[in-house]
Amino acid sequence: MINVTVLNPNGTTLGNGGSCATAPFFEPPVPTATGTFTILIDPPAATIGTARVTLYDVTDITDSITPNGAPVTKTFTTPGQNLRLTFDGVANHRYAFLAEQLSGGTCLLINVTVLNPNGTTLGSGGSCATAPFFEPPVPTATGTFTILIDPPGATIGTARVTLYDEVDVTGSLTINGAGVPVSLTTPGQMARLTFDITSTQQVTVRVTDGTIGFSTVRLLKPNGTEQTANSSSLGSFNLSTQTLTTPGTYTVVVDPSSTYTGSITVAVTSP
Repeated sequence: MINVTVLNPNGTTLGNGGSCATAPFFEPPVPTATGTFTILIDPPAATIGTARVTLYDVTDITDSITPNGAPVTKTFTTPGQNLRLTFDGVANHRYAFLAEQLSGGTCLLINVTVLNPNGTTLGSGGSCATAPFFEPPVPTATGTFTILIDPPGATIGTARVTLYDEVDVTGSLTINGAGVPVSLTTPGQMARLTFDITSTQQVTVRVTDGTIGFSTVRLLKPNGTEQTANSSSLGSFNLSTQTLTTPGTYTVVVDPSSTYTGSITVAVTSP
């Protein structure tokens, strides 16, 4: 294990690490002082040999991105460089974004974080998929949020980010009434259709005419908890017949997977 330490101008430790990798990459904390820093490499035990050190002055890429607007494409040209995209968000709105890797030999998008206006983390994730789709938690504040992409190690390349403001489709259902068609045109968009019962009732949720590649349909109780659910890539399928005992408003949620969009018709029958 090689031991590497970065010393502040006053001799205290700014950061340290160690690796036996062929070309380890170190990112010490951001210094708070100006002056002469020292990179200290301490080979273990009686180890001898030759090392080459390259130092980068890293300037992060910054820009803004608009929900439901044009995608933003940026290229990481310096190892250790991050991308920070800001957007104006509204409390209780759902947001999602697609982060596509356009070039680069290794995964750029393994470390992705959404920061709240106060700098705390709203949500994080990562994927080496060609086009990972991220859906952070619903924000509770209004303000300027930041999408932070931190490529691992010395990775460089190009990424394209598209941000979506998810406005769900809403409507109402009638038990044994006509099916209600819904169209979901934005990745991450869901449909929420409600119906009421006043006494114990057996119901079956039925979906037909679906053009969505894969989706999950959930039946939620009046308190918002899940009664039952089913996931399928089929154009027509049912949820299992349920006996509803709590009077109130129930909600059928259609939730397409990943970036799938399309249309579907929802009906509720007895049973």
